[in-house]
Amino acid sequence: MLKTKTMTNFIVAITLGHSVFAGCDEFLGSGPVTGTNVQQTAGKVPASIDRKIMTFLGHTDDVKSVAFSPDGKHVATASSDKSVRIWSIKAGKQIKKLTGHDSVVLDVVFSPDGNRIAASGGFTDPTVKIWDVTSGRELITLKGHASGILCIAFSADGKRLLSGSADDSAKVWSTETGDCLLTLMGHADYIQCVQFSPDGKMLVTGSRDHLAKIWNAVDGAELHTLNLHTYWVNGVCFSKDGSRLVLAAGDGIISVWDAIEGRELQKLMEDTPCAVMDVAFAPNGDLLSVDYRGTIKVWNGGTCRRTLTLPWRQGITDVMNAAFSPDRKQLVSGSRDENSATLWRLDP
Repeated sequence: MLKTKTMTNFIVAITLGHSVFAGCDEFLGSGPVTGTNVQQTAGKVPASIDRKIMTFLGHTDDVKSVAFSPDGKHVATASSDKSVRIWSIKAGKQIKKLTGHDSVVLDVVFSPDGNRIAASGGFTDPTVKIWDVTSGRELITLKGHASGILCIAFSADGKRLLSGSADDSAKVWSTETGDCLLTLMGHADYIQCVQFSPDGKMLVTGSRDHLAKIWNAVDGAELHTLNLHTYWVNGVCFSKDGSRLVLAAGDGIISVWDAIEGRELQKLMEDTPCAVMDVAFAPNGDLLSVDYRGTIKVWNGGTCRRTLTLPWRQGITDVMNAAFSPDRKQLVSGSRDENSATLWRLDP
């Protein structure tokens, strides 16, 4: 459930082992690179560089989701302790605690204007709650799913919210009235990731049934079914112009697709595969993917060389999720380790 989605020149991956990238020029829409498969062996940032800025402590259970505010001044965290917390980066402390969910909070997102925050509840509380960020007042509760809501996303204009559920359906909601505008059926298992296209005309859902589906976001018509992976689809994101779609899956493969034609363009693969949990683009095109081992890496898309590695403490599934700051200078990751979120510096 990563939050920032555009693409140009860099690739960021959170994985262990060496990575092989195929067709970086087509993937980024940039100039050619030598060869079609480039294995990275150089560019690893020395371990002596400490990029940790601060750790946000206060949750009493693991942090399931993290998000930056659009102005980059705040971080939101959602936790199994049933709360959402908003943190001031400047002050380095919690400024609000939002409650109301009756179970684990699985995802959290800011509205595009930063004035509202939405969070989704778990299996015993399948609702989405939207709060006013300034006052902390609950504005609306969206009800209609029959099981936990694993993922949510706002449309670019903030007027619609997309939810994916363990009831195998996705729903589009009016954030103004709370009405359910569309119910999308077609997956055979939990929907784990969702996103609107930048123009709001399409949306994508990724599922444990190994499929991603592209839908018309206005009438709910299914446009394409993307069937490549051998395991759960854990993360999805559109390019800035909406023409490309990136999928991350539990088989260790990141794949790039033509979103208009539903055609696969290339794969980004690990030579020691492990589950990729999520994927997103930073404003300058850095690609962020999160695997269950939790080591953060940055890759230059023009050369396919590693430019940054953020080491993480050992422990399977320590890192649950991550998100870029709007200016790409920082990254926040959520963890089971100390029930915390950590802010990292990405610039040299």
